[in-house]
Amino acid sequence: MAAPTAMGKPAPTMPLAPKMPIFGSAMCIEPPRPWFVPASLAMSSANMPSGDSPFARQWPWPRWVEVITSVGRSGQHAPTAAASWPIERCTKPGTSPSRYSADTRSSKPRITSIRRCISRRSAFEKGAEDAPGLTSGVLYCSVQESDVTMRGEIEIPDSFPRSGDVNGKRVVLTGASRGLGELLAHAFSRSGARVALVARTERDLKTVADALPGPSLVFPGDVRDEEFNEAVADATAAEWGGVDVWICNAGISPIVAGPLGTEPSVWRKVIEVNLTGAFLGSRAAARVMHTGGRLIFTGSVLGERPRRGLTPYSASKAGLVGLAKGLALDLAPAGITVNVVAPGWFDSPLAEGWKNNPELADSILGHTAQQRWGDPVDLTGAYQFLASDAAAFVTGAVLTVDGGYLLV
Repeated sequence: MAAPTAMGKPAPTMPLAPKMPIFGSAMCIEPPRPWFVPASLAMSSANMPSGDSPFARQWPWPRWVEVITSVGRSGQHAPTAAASWPIERCTKPGTSPSRYSADTRSSKPRITSIRRCISRRSAFEKGAEDAPGLTSGVLYCSVQESDVTMRGEIEIPDSFPRSGDVNGKRVVLTGASRGLGELLAHAFSRSGARVALVARTERDLKTVADALPGPSLVFPGDVRDEEFNEAVADATAAEWGGVDVWICNAGISPIVAGPLGTEPSVWRKVIEVNLTGAFLGSRAAARVMHTGGRLIFTGSVLGERPRRGLTPYSASKAGLVGLAKGLALDLAPAGITVNVVAPGWFDSPLAEGWKNNPELADSILGHTAQQRWGDPVDLTGAYQFLASDAAAFVTGAVLTVDGGYLLV
């Protein structure tokens, strides 16, 4: 195949270039040969048609054109084209233009042609009066030229927010007396945050508070109580001047049973602690938070992939996702983000019953891509990221930390 030759700007009209399969792709292609030109006939000036026919007006044909596609609202590829001029821009069919680079795109304006293609039916189908001079099955494109500056630059800020930096944050943490709550209390306190601890048992809360290196507050009470949540918000704001982060971590799963073995009172208790408690806490937090506030819910992979006998717990955790997305919309105007952390199966006292049963343990690890139980330190970073300034544009999201449990 002959090498491309230099040429001038494209003619007023040119044949339709084929659709490109990938959005934004750029390639060099050879224009299609007209149906009336035999394959054995060389496309040269000696063989150009003459006269006033539409085909004659499309010659001389450009030897090469550069095609860039875009996708419109309907999902159809809308080809745009610019002649490969100067010659160095194109090399051979099927390859990207050789002279495209970030420097070229960002510093030099270029000429593009928007090809608006009009399909005409055969004159034999619609009548000669509808398409005089046209032959069946021909597609034409008009070319409009415009100056376009292709920018490849992005403004680089002087500094970036530190991911997971919670130093100085005022954090309310429910379910803080044991398990994941106690772990999060230590993680945030050691990172410079002030932590208000919430749980039902005052003695357990004081034990946790005494072990923390930073400032803390202790609020024993029931997260199902509306007035209690409001009191926690008011007391924390009065002591520290506001609340930056509220982590709704309180949750229970008191039973493993099917629906016939689950009393309605147990169902209500699980839903009220795990779901209603999160709503009441969010409501109290939103009242005292300002722009930049963070609400974080502790969800679970069981909210997406339930296990037999854990229907109330799974339903409550699935409900948290809907709650978070709804609140994310409601509180976005106030600058407050709402997200969910969905832990997988972690090596903790709560998982002892599962780990000690070989069959259950194998079923869990067999569904975990990393083939291991999660380590507690694998989890804390997710909460600290969502609580930090680096997550300012993250809201209504579910951050799953499960070692690939939901992938298998």
